[in-house]
Amino acid sequence: AKELRAKPATHDTALVNRMIEIGFSVRNTFPDTALIYANEALLRAKKIGYKSGQARSLGIRGIVSIYERHYNAGLEALLESYDIYEVLGEKVRQAFVLNNLGYMHKAQGKMALAKDYFKRSEAIFRAAKHKAGLALVLGNLGDIALKSGDISEALRLEREAFEWGRLGKE
Repeated sequence: AKELRAKPATHDTALVNRMIEIGFSVRNTFPDTALIYANEALLRAKKIGYKSGQARSLGIRGIVSIYERHYNAGLEALLESYDIYEVLGEKVRQAFVLNNLGYMHKAQGKMALAKDYFKRSEAIFRAAKHKAGLALVLGNLGDIALKSGDISEALRLEREAFEWGRLGKE
């Protein structure tokens, strides 16, 4: 029986995944609810040893913390998420975390640091040819360029982001 429980049961991971999906879907409109789902998913994922579920739950916790301007909590959750993805070898998910770290620094007005995180994220998305990720991070880089007054670079980046977004929908 012990061998059978070595891996999480499908229904256990499915429940964690659904909780993460709900938390992610309401993160902008109902951040408190998103946090409840993320925290419960994290507890369940830890209990069954579901590392990817832990990382995704922490990612939601980090995003909500940023929205709520709890930057230290956001940083802590995102870095823990990043570390788990690194162990799992999930580069694209690491790139999304780097993008979120960039967003956090941008929200604090730390544009140089934000740009650094966005560029690191971009490099991973380009290597993976991840269209949606490129659209997201290039849009963020365009916003940085706009805020720094480089209108032509902002326009170039936004056009490229739009093109990657369009390609991702085909």
